Order: sequence, then C-alpha cells, then structure tokens
Amino acid sequence: MLGIKINQKILIGVSGGPDSMFLLDLLVNQGYQQIIVCHVNYHTRTSSIRDEAIVKRYCDLHHLKYYNKNITSEFEDNHTNFELTARKLRYDFFAQIGLKENATILLIAHNLNDHIETYLLQKQRHNLVDYYGLKVKNKYQQLTVLRPLLNQTKSSILNHVNQKKIPFGIDETNFDLKYARNQLRSQLNEVDFDFYLAEIKQANHLNEADKQVALKYFTKNLIGDKLVLDSWFYHLSQKQVMFVLINYFKYLKVDQIFLHRKNNTLKAIAQTLLTSKKPILKIKIPNYWLVKDFNTCYFLIDNEIELVKTMINNHQELNQLTTKWVQELIAKDGFQFPYLLTNDFENYKLKTFCQKKKTNRFFIDHKISFFARVKQPAIIRLNNQQLINYQNFLGD
Repeated sequence: MLGIKINQKILIGVSGGPDSMFLLDLLVNQGYQQIIVCHVNYHTRTSSIRDEAIVKRYCDLHHLKYYNKNITSEFEDNHTNFELTARKLRYDFFAQIGLKENATILLIAHNLNDHIETYLLQKQRHNLVDYYGLKVKNKYQQLTVLRPLLNQTKSSILNHVNQKKIPFGIDETNFDLKYARNQLRSQLNEVDFDFYLAEIKQANHLNEADKQVALKYFTKNLIGDKLVLDSWFYHLSQKQVMFVLINYFKYLKVDQIFLHRKNNTLKAIAQTLLTSKKPILKIKIPNYWLVKDFNTCYFLIDNEIELVKTMINNHQELNQLTTKWVQELIAKDGFQFPYLLTNDFENYKLKTFCQKKKTNRFFIDHKISFFARVKQPAIIRLNNQQLINYQNFLGD
C-alpha cells in the first residue's frame, strides 16, 4: 500500500467512523505487522464515547497497539475555528506518538468524496490554496502523511464495511446542515465525480503554473531580507502576488501570523501593493509592519524603531546631549534656539521645510527611504520650521 513495507511501523488515525475502520481492517487483513492506532475523543457529542469503545474493542481483538487522547478543556478557552483547532490538536497528538514509537508514517482515511468536497469548498470560498482537494502525500512535522483511500468513494466503503460486518459508528453531526461541508455533501452525486476530478486536475495545473511564476520572481528579487518590487512585479496577477508574499513570509518565518486569518487579508495586501501609487506604504499586521519603501518591501517589528522627541531650548540642554554631531550642526547653524530633535517623520513631514520645499515633497523627490527617515532624527529649527540637517538624509 503506497510503497509501505509490511514490517514498517504505521500510525493510523482512527475515529471509529466507517472510513477509518475500513482502512484499519484493510491493514490488518493485508498483514501489516506494526500498526499503531491513534484515537482522539473531543467529547463534543454523546456518541463519541461509543466510537471510542468501537476502536478500543477492535484493537483489543486484533492485539493492536492503541493510544487515546481525550480533549475536554481546550475548546472552552479557545475561540478560534473549531475545525482548525481540532485538527492541530489531533495532528500534534499523532506527531507526539510518532516520536514515542519512532514511527514516521501516518495513514489518514480521507476518501474520494472528501477530496471533492474539499475542492468545492475551496472554490466556493475563493481560497488561495497550495493544492486543490487533498494530497495523497504530505508532511506534518516529522510525519509523512498518506491518504490511501482517495480513489475510494464513500458508497463503496459503506458497502464493504456493511458486507464484512466491520464495526463503525456514524457521527450524527455529519448530517447537520448548518455546516457548509454538510450542505455541500447533501447535494453531491457520485456519478458527477469524473467531471469534478477533471476540474480539479485543471485547477491544480493552473495553480502550479502561478506558483512557479511566483517562486521565480521571489528567488530573483529577494536581496537579503528585502523583496525588490521591479517592473515585472506590476505585471503579475493578484493571485501570483499572493504566492510571492507567501514565499516571502515563509522565508522570514512570519507566515504563522496568517495561519488563522481570512484569505482576504493576504488578498488586500496584494491588491494594495499592486495598485497604490504611494512611494511608501505601511501595512499593519499583528506584531509587524509590512513596509513598501519605493521599490523594496520589508518587515519591521512593532517596536523596532523607537520614536524620539527631544526639545533643545538653550546651550545647557544642548551640552547635555551625547550626540556630538547634533551639537556641531546646531553650532554651525548659529545656535538659533529652540530646536526639536525627532525621528517622528509622520508628524513633522508637512509642517517643516528643507530650504524652500516642504519636507514631504523634498523627501519624495529625492527618494529618501522610509527607513532612512526614521533611522536618524531630524534637527528642526522651530522659529522657521527648517530641517537644518536635510543633507544628512541625502547621504542615505
């Protein structure tokens, strides 16, 4: 089965439903010798105790190694999406048992119906996805996750378990139409599956082409920790830009901030970068700023740049400064007190001048980067709002 040797250790996630019990029974009958069963009970429905008992009885009968995780409190304190939270808890448990048992293969009993339902939900939600539907093989931490039933319909699995009298439980919440997947499932007809499979194949072909364009752009335009936005960038589609950003976020190891956020967040960032005519943009993301700085893009941590604001009213206050270059420039300016020493560009850009030109326009005309604007303070002669050190910015 999927190249797994008969004596390899195999983890299998078993809920007690027909799909996972079908797969477990299949492994047993094919003679796999080191099957390790993992069951998670979320206790969100009364029948979950029945399902746990079904799995435990089967494992006892066939002398299989069995691990169980009971989850009761995590959802009380966690207000994120139940499905996402449950999945993380479940797979973290599988990874934990994998480490304990020195097993690296995990089997999951998703079937063809699940594959098509997943694709249709992705399509319905207009999600940007790495892959449409479900992959036969992927990774989770140290585990290789395999889905050997993706070519099996739900009806064929149900026919088999009923004929062979394999015990299983039915999750009654699968029929609750308040869930989008259940609504979709109720309308699906297996006779249409060939049509959907062809559609999924085409969608993944186009998706892979967009990912390759994005990867090529990202690889070519990553310089240090900055992403260069050249003319090619503005010819990319919104979807391709979203993939460029995902590559960039993964490289910087900040992609986790998007894990539980709606796709619209990434879409809005991509659209803003593509359409805004502003030379400098600051886009707020939890704990970070994504900065578009003329033709480069980079991340700043919230507190990476500390705003300073120091009034200098006289010689005594000037002499208390430890920055010699500030003292020298004010001396050269003839000690025309008071002065303001600040890097709060957003506050002073429209109030001050560089000679006869507004500071904001001067900085734009000379393409002074955002980072240069806040890296060093401006010295403002307050009696006429002049930046006496504007030439220092030109050097950056």
